[in-house]
Amino acid sequence: MRRLLALLLIFSLMLCMVPVFGSALAATEAFRLDEDAILYGMGNRSWARGYAPEEVNGKWIGYFPIASDQAVGELTAWLEPEREGLSPFLPQNMQVKLRPNSDGLWPLRLCYRLYDDRINGDYPAKLHLEGQDAEGTPLQTELSLVVRIRGGLDDPTPVTAELRLLDAALTQGEPGSCTIRVRNASETAEITDLALSYSETAGELLPTETDSLRLEKLLPGREQTVTLPITVSAEAQPGAHQLQVCLSYRSLRGEGSAEALLTVPVVQTLRLEHGPVTLADTVIQGESALISVELMNLGANEVKNLRMTLDLGDFVRGQTMLVGNLPGGESVTGKLAFSTTAAPLGQAEGTLTVVYEDASRNEAFFSEPLHVTVEEPAPIPVPTTEQEDKGRTVPLWLLLTVCGCLLAALLLQGVILRSKLHKLEEERL
Repeated sequence: MRRLLALLLIFSLMLCMVPVFGSALAATEAFRLDEDAILYGMGNRSWARGYAPEEVNGKWIGYFPIASDQAVGELTAWLEPEREGLSPFLPQNMQVKLRPNSDGLWPLRLCYRLYDDRINGDYPAKLHLEGQDAEGTPLQTELSLVVRIRGGLDDPTPVTAELRLLDAALTQGEPGSCTIRVRNASETAEITDLALSYSETAGELLPTETDSLRLEKLLPGREQTVTLPITVSAEAQPGAHQLQVCLSYRSLRGEGSAEALLTVPVVQTLRLEHGPVTLADTVIQGESALISVELMNLGANEVKNLRMTLDLGDFVRGQTMLVGNLPGGESVTGKLAFSTTAAPLGQAEGTLTVVYEDASRNEAFFSEPLHVTVEEPAPIPVPTTEQEDKGRTVPLWLLLTVCGCLLAALLLQGVILRSKLHKLEEERL
């Protein structure tokens, strides 16, 4: 039993290993150029030490030591220029068949006839290699190379390069970058020794480390993307800035250069913070309610067109209150009143959104969720009959007292009048 379990375990491990080895083999190229090998006709110089095909008597001749860890038997090879319309080769049979030598290498020699009026240049091409392994499985590889023609006619068209802005992320007072595309616009000449420099006359956009970058060489028609690290001054004005970009290079026709004035935008840093949103947990149906939030501008730049927008349940939709502009370093409490007349009873959910702009009218915003309960208003109390009767009852003793006081006042008034009349009669006599 133990022996059977061990055999099953080994068999399982072998099954697991098959895809791993299979993927590793699939990732390996079937054929490769042995850059250290030297074939007869290469002039005792390997590809690693600078060997290059030559033009001899109107023919292009190149030697390629081909190696393979998988292939056996015959190899088929041919060269295919990437742009057939610009090919320096005459129409001819390009395929070559060969077998490996005693060193296990395929000594590939390509000899192609050239146009008499061929243009000197650098022509990208693909070297196609096809064969098979010991089991008869087809193998194929494509190797990239450049056919360099120097024994023909000079191209009168100048070698030019193009510079184009792809993207810019520049914020006042912060590190940023610009991404540009560098393209070799020539159809026949490779450009090398590319050096790119950039600057701004106002001095507000500064190279982060160096104002000059070394770039990879470019074959005809090829391009590459370059990121320019830039530090934006804290005093940089928001809006459009002019970035001067210069590119220098070499080609088979000598030195060249290209310049471009790129318009890049600079935006302000907005640092608007806020406190908690204040809203009562419950509101009474039919009454007005108030929502407020403290807004703090922690940046140096003024926040413009600050406004609050409320969406709450189905009874408040897009209600907006303009708070105004908020200078740097200051704060304000934004308040927004809303009516609950149309609010249904129960839970209501929504959001408070605060929107603001920088000087270039670039918008930013934040939103806070809201939860509130709409309650029914309390009933108005109605007085009972007993309460109304009690309200109209006057004690008897109080009535008698009031009547006595009134009678005494009348008697006193009569005595005073009689005394005044008696006195007047005496004065007449």
